Amino acid sequence: MKIVTIDAAQTQFQARLAAIEAASAPLRIWRQGLPVADFARHAPAVVARPTR
Repeated sequence: MKIVTIDAAQTQFQARLAAIEAASAPLRIWRQGLPVADFARHAPAVVARPTR
């Protein structure tokens, strides 16, 4: 899990999202020494289609 400050997350938001998407590695954002948010790649839900 990559850990960054809130300032780094704000200034490099697009690059951070691209890294999460490419590597599927979560990101934890810290503010004043405390974790405030986790970002991870979204796993799409699997929906069963009815058969006819």
